[in-house]
Amino acid sequence: MPIMARITIDGKLAQFNTKLEVNPKNWQVKTGKVSGRGAEFTRMNETLDGVRVIRH
Repeated sequence: MPIMARITIDGKLAQFNTKLEVNPKNWQVKTGKVSGRGAEFTRMNETLDGVRVIRH
């Protein structure tokens, strides 16, 4: 399944594709991260962390 990102800017919803795909069995809803071990899972979570960074 593709991992989509949603943000709200000035009350308007915007969403985009992160170009990452994950098996739904490995998706952790509460944390918004991929569970699993190995370089691929680490890379995906690092990419997702980068998407979450807020710059002022």
